[in-house]
Amino acid sequence: MLPNDLVVKEMCLKSVSLEKRSANFTASTATMDADGDIMEQSWDLARFKKNPVILFAHDNRSLPIGKAPNTEVRDGQLETEIQFASAAACPMAEHVWQSIQEETLRAVSVGFRPKTIRKERHDDKDVFVLADNELYEISVVPIPSNPDAVARMKAALSPPKVEQEQSAIGGEEKNMEIEEKCASLEKTVGALNERCKALETELSDARAKNLAHELASVEKDIDALIGVKIASTEKAGLLKLAVLNRSLFDEQIKAIGDRPNMTILGKAMPSDPTPHSLPSAGADDGRGFEKLIG
Repeated sequence: MLPNDLVVKEMCLKSVSLEKRSANFTASTATMDADGDIMEQSWDLARFKKNPVILFAHDNRSLPIGKAPNTEVRDGQLETEIQFASAAACPMAEHVWQSIQEETLRAVSVGFRPKTIRKERHDDKDVFVLADNELYEISVVPIPSNPDAVARMKAALSPPKVEQEQSAIGGEEKNMEIEEKCASLEKTVGALNERCKALETELSDARAKNLAHELASVEKDIDALIGVKIASTEKAGLLKLAVLNRSLFDEQIKAIGDRPNMTILGKAMPSDPTPHSLPSAGADDGRGFEKLIG
């Protein structure tokens, strides 16, 4: 996954090769962009060249739409040639490729981390200069922010009379864009909160059902012990223990299993084989008792 703190800048299309299924882009120049930044063309490409895949709109969770092994700094600007994946390998790549041919998509965006940032004065304005830039990824995107890139794209694709086109985002439009993004994020957060509540309810219901199922199983096991290892009066206490402390309940059941089986008396005690009768109280003169004991 790409870091969340990457700087993102957009540049645009130079030319298209139908035969090679590729497009050349100026990925970055030193022109001041719409954010008021200047990117020095001092690029560290080692990381990118180890895996030069191309994404669409910085979506690193989807399949790459192509590759760009031929990415270099030439004549003071970052140039890249994107070779698009086949429709069979990635349907989105085919959509992007067709859109580039029809000129509805014509920009790329570089995701990078500047190792050096300094503040300079240009045309009576304070600007940030981004230098020693480590390239992480390149994406095809709908909207560029570097005006020089659009001018180059127009020169390559439009009739000779069209020399340049400036792409600048005014302060009012930028504020509106920020407000729209904030509203969209608030809506997303609200939906996520509702989803969390629903999931908590589902989890609570699932836990209750699971507990009921476990207690039914426990009660069945206890019933099997009644009359064999335990008395019926012990059932209520064991059920309560199972709810309060399942570990202690399991230990208790194990101890009960070690008890000897209970003996149930099935008949009355046998009669005395040598029965004797005491004389009645009214007829006793003492001699009957003496005879009985001796």
